[in-house]
Amino acid sequence: TALQRHYQTNRTDWPSSHVSAYASSQPLEDWAETVAHYLLVLDGMETAQAWGLSLSASSVFSGISDSGSQSPSFPFSPRVTQHWLPTARFLNAMSRSLGLRDSYAYLIPEPVLKKMDFVDVTLRHVS
Repeated sequence: TALQRHYQTNRTDWPSSHVSAYASSQPLEDWAETVAHYLLVLDGMETAQAWGLSLSASSVFSGISDSGSQSPSFPFSPRVTQHWLPTARFLNAMSRSLGLRDSYAYLIPEPVLKKMDFVDVTLRHVS
């Protein structure tokens, strides 16, 4: 029923709290899409680190500390805001300069960051 409702309606509010329109269709899809996005971002950060790519978050996000401290309840979001989002902005700028579409065409609002934090804690707990 939730999926039928999703395909019959055109929700426009999903970007404020979900990683994709499909994630807004029902809670299990939200979990699956959030986990998939968490893995995508984690892999992107690991690849950037392996290649020695390090961009300063302070030039992209004012007011975010570069101290590297991580809240015990939400450890993933500081890494996303300090490392992944600057890298994603760089990737998009490079793509645009080459006449291509954005490589990373996602927004990560606060509710999605919190969901990704939960995924991080949950997957670390079960592994």
